[in-house]
Amino acid sequence: MNVESINLHENMAEKHPSIACPSLSSANCHSSTLLPTATRPTFRCSLTSIYVSDSEEEDCSDSDSDEEDDSSDEEEDDSRTEKEILSEMWQTKALALCNEMWPSNTDTLSVNYLNHGSFNTVFSISMSSTDAQPIEYVLRIPNDGSTIARTVSILEYLANHTNLKAPKVITWDASGNNPLETGYIILSRVPGRNLEEVWDDLSHDHKLLIAQEMARFYCQIESFTNPIAGVIKAHSTGVQKGDDLGDRTFVEAFGASTWYNPTNPINWLNADDTLPPSRLRHDQPHLPVKDIMLAIFKRRRYQAQNSKQVPKMVIKLLDRCQNLVENLVDLGLFRPQGDIICLSHTDLFPRNIMVDFTPEPIITAILDWDDAMFVPRFAGRAPPQWLWRYMPREESEHQHEQLETFDPKINEPDSPQNAEIKKAFEDIVGESWISEAMDKGYSYARRLFGYGIDAIHSGADAKDLMKWLDAWESSLNETPLGLDDKDTTADVDNTNTHKSPDRDDSTTSAQVVESILQHLVEEVVNDYFTDVPPS
Repeated sequence: MNVESINLHENMAEKHPSIACPSLSSANCHSSTLLPTATRPTFRCSLTSIYVSDSEEEDCSDSDSDEEDDSSDEEEDDSRTEKEILSEMWQTKALALCNEMWPSNTDTLSVNYLNHGSFNTVFSISMSSTDAQPIEYVLRIPNDGSTIARTVSILEYLANHTNLKAPKVITWDASGNNPLETGYIILSRVPGRNLEEVWDDLSHDHKLLIAQEMARFYCQIESFTNPIAGVIKAHSTGVQKGDDLGDRTFVEAFGASTWYNPTNPINWLNADDTLPPSRLRHDQPHLPVKDIMLAIFKRRRYQAQNSKQVPKMVIKLLDRCQNLVENLVDLGLFRPQGDIICLSHTDLFPRNIMVDFTPEPIITAILDWDDAMFVPRFAGRAPPQWLWRYMPREESEHQHEQLETFDPKINEPDSPQNAEIKKAFEDIVGESWISEAMDKGYSYARRLFGYGIDAIHSGADAKDLMKWLDAWESSLNETPLGLDDKDTTADVDNTNTHKSPDRDDSTTSAQVVESILQHLVEEVVNDYFTDVPPS
């Protein structure tokens, strides 16, 4: 492909007919049936797309509900009040929208508030049909309408080119020219219950079945590949209600997204001796994974270095990240046999998994594909610890790679029964999957990969990254992976956080200095991001 000829108006995906794919019940990682390359759509990089931050395109799951906390009556009352407010705010408009769309069904039409989360308010839609079963839809009203085109493009790709179980798009509108006066998506309603609501009450045998189903899903999703790694997005300029977004869908290279901040623009014309100009904002097809990984933080550093305002702290943190990636490359972690770019959901937690009992539990759909992307295979193999370890709900709000630890024991099952669940999962995914999931080096790489995708948008991000880098480097010193014995930390971060053996107090002077420095980092970076639009 001649990447120099691609522009905004070019077709970003080759159209192919829907085809049969490995079923969830039969897929396995030992011998997953890969589809011939010619039968899959190929998403290309866009050279002229308008780049926005990843945080502006946050998770928009219809299952991302802020559920009531049973810990106090006061909190329950607050939650009910919020639901009542949202219901009152949208109920009349939602009903008007549905009456406009289905005027012949007004007598049987029912629109009811379903739930709400951080990014969406959700209503159920029901109406009679000629069949015995009523028609059931879900109306999602995102807080940020700019995410709609991307969400629709991902779900359309899943519907047209895979047989992965996901909600189907019925119609959508990213404008405010409708009775809601804002954008919306109407989806098919998925049967079953949210796994998060029922997991603790399932029998051990049922949990074993769910673990096996999840293992098959992980194998199945890996069978969908792309020659270019990146975030799936869609050009939304000029789109009309219900448009087919196939030709507007593209893959944005990791590390290429930026904040759009007119007071702090990036000069893309400056020369860079670490990354060719053609790679600053896009990747070529079929790159080795090591080249993909190396480019992420080079892009982030270029963006920081060539902005009008940038705190040196940010550049130093990015330099540390780049050094660590280079060390992993030198160790040979990213081997050629792993140069496979696979589809990844990125948020496979119980809250996004729908199950039905007929009478055995089956997975009816996976929700919340809003952050789907094509990633190096190792990045999609974060172990689903929630299957074999108790995980408080607040922890499940984080992505898998953020929950991985440097202590392998913490990733192990916490009971004999959970050990059986883990074994049931591993028996299906196979040794190769387990190796990349549990290997310490890949665990490091997944966390670093996540930081590169998300970038540094606030002082809190910088503080969190600094803590993680310190912990990582300390762990490597204690249990070396063969990294070079060279200092990869910035001068400002050269503080020893280990307690001196001849001190009895709980806080060492080094820890005090580190605390001050981390607070300084947060303040400096927060000042830098003051004029940046909120995520």
